[in-house]
Amino acid sequence: MAYGFAVEADMLAPIAAAVRDLAGPSAFAVFFEVQSAAGIPDVVAAVFDRDVLEKRGEDGFVTDPASLGALLALSDARDACRSLDARQVAAATGLTLAYVRSRVLPGLAARGLVAMTGPGRWTAAGLYRSPAQTLVTVEAKLSDWRRGLGQAVRHAAGADAAWLVLDAARTRPAVSRAEWFRAAGVGLAGLDRDGTLRALLPPVRGRALRARRELLAERLAELHCSGAVSGPVSRVFGRELTASTGADPRYADATERCSR
Repeated sequence: MAYGFAVEADMLAPIAAAVRDLAGPSAFAVFFEVQSAAGIPDVVAAVFDRDVLEKRGEDGFVTDPASLGALLALSDARDACRSLDARQVAAATGLTLAYVRSRVLPGLAARGLVAMTGPGRWTAAGLYRSPAQTLVTVEAKLSDWRRGLGQAVRHAAGADAAWLVLDAARTRPAVSRAEWFRAAGVGLAGLDRDGTLRALLPPVRGRALRARRELLAERLAELHCSGAVSGPVSRVFGRELTASTGADPRYADATERCSR
């Protein structure tokens, strides 16, 4: 079989068009080059909670790890009918006490996301709800499956499912190492030049770390509400590697989708 794709960027549009073959039948929104807690997936498919999007589109999204970690800790405490002091927030997030006191809690309070319940004690204004019901990451590679698997593993910690998609003509070496994919919890698929996407090995779901997942969800939701479909396109040796044939989906025009 002849190789189907000249560059990895040529794989992005077919993957986006066929993402339901990997992620399921839901109404996914597709994004590119969005910074996660550990790397930048080539493609991310998300099913958003429309009610949360509408509310958070007004209040703003929490896209920095420190603030989000503190918000999650305070939300969990509220769910258990407790409040936390700054030292407990620092311990829960791994941040310094001084930073939590001077920057994190005041910043969240200014946005109305947390409030003081008494001297030195804090609670979330409401229970945290994720803006994304489902998150699926995809790493695209022509043939370097080992490198792609390593990247997909990092992304898996922040998603409900993670896939590596290879040029369909170059999948045999990866399939022969199926045990590597099973151990990593990453799915493997092959993409034909005609856009057919074939799942070869299923991913292991349910391995996401909450803080990493919600960070990606918040960043995707903010991007979605801005009307964009891609973060900054990564450079390789100082050049942007764009699609060699057809339109590059990372540069697609979009309109604002969330209320402000």
